[in-house]
Amino acid sequence: MKYAEQNGYKTAGLCRECYIDGIWNKESEEDWLTEIQLPIG
Repeated sequence: MKYAEQNGYKTAGLCRECYIDGIWNKESEEDWLTEIQLPIG
């Protein structure tokens, strides 16, 4: 959200999370990866 605000983007709805890597394929929590997607309008 901070990046969007600082770069002049206006959100157009709720964000969603996409879990790329997690407990199912990575042993260490440090390797988990979540992508946050914001609709821009």
